[in-house]
Amino acid sequence: MKQTWEIAGQSVRPGERLETYIAVEGTKEVMPVTFINGKGEGKTVLLTSGIHGGEYEGIRAATELARELSPSELFGQIAIIHPCSVQTFQAKQENITPEDNKNLNRVFPPDKNGTLTDKIAWTLWNQFQSVSDFHIDLHGCFSDWLTPHVYYTGVAEPEVIATARAAASVVGVPYMVKSVATSGAYNHSGVSGIPGILIEHGESNLVSEAAIPGYKVDVRNVLRHLEVLHSPMEPQRVQPVDVQNLTYAESKAGQKGCWYPAVSVGEPFSKGQKLGEVRDFFGDVLDTTYAEFDGISLYMYGMMPIDEDGFELCYGQVAPQE
Repeated sequence: MKQTWEIAGQSVRPGERLETYIAVEGTKEVMPVTFINGKGEGKTVLLTSGIHGGEYEGIRAATELARELSPSELFGQIAIIHPCSVQTFQAKQENITPEDNKNLNRVFPPDKNGTLTDKIAWTLWNQFQSVSDFHIDLHGCFSDWLTPHVYYTGVAEPEVIATARAAASVVGVPYMVKSVATSGAYNHSGVSGIPGILIEHGESNLVSEAAIPGYKVDVRNVLRHLEVLHSPMEPQRVQPVDVQNLTYAESKAGQKGCWYPAVSVGEPFSKGQKLGEVRDFFGDVLDTTYAEFDGISLYMYGMMPIDEDGFELCYGQVAPQE
């Protein structure tokens, strides 16, 4: 007989859905969490959204999935956080917690004795990540344009990487990327032995209604792949191909200026092709960025004013197909 699920100070009976606020340890902040304990035994999955409070598609998708997934069709259990960084979300910030000016996805491994952002990260790790079998992290964009893609754990034991890659392969986006980072929420899960993926969907500082249904299909199919959701796989919109050698282009103009992209996200380009330029207020070119290799852009700065050394775009190489 399936046991009651004990997590984050809560007791969730088999077949029960519990909606509650979980306190961020050592603070007055809370996180809205939906716990769903399925009817049968299976994996424990953590589904996070709003690690960056301004990335709205992931938050919307997680909130809707929390209401739509039925305990009767689950084998295992899911904790869904929507969003993780409530203060950042309510302040209409992209990724910086107003209280301490920190980026939640940049404070892993977490410091339980740090400031608010550190304590949110510690609560995520201590109460949720450390007791999960798989971590799905939902993101989006705020000041960027992006083509949908998925990252998977890349710095971990080989079996952890293989498990994460297999899950990424059922996400219906054009591209998947093996992460080389050790910081970040899902990366911290990975180096700790818990496989995970990070899915990117969305528009620039808007809630794209068109993106939400596909986002939810992706999560449900990953849950089916993990044998937590027992229902037929939904048609995969596209099979992702590997992208490697990620490159992050920044302005080299030496001053603030105006960003003029020359390519679109997801658009193939050739080595030496102009990707964009920074101009002054009179339209004179201050700096031009050219492609270092044949590739595609995964995401790109979507605003006109750009800082000195400001981010322009992230691009990579499509790996040869076997």
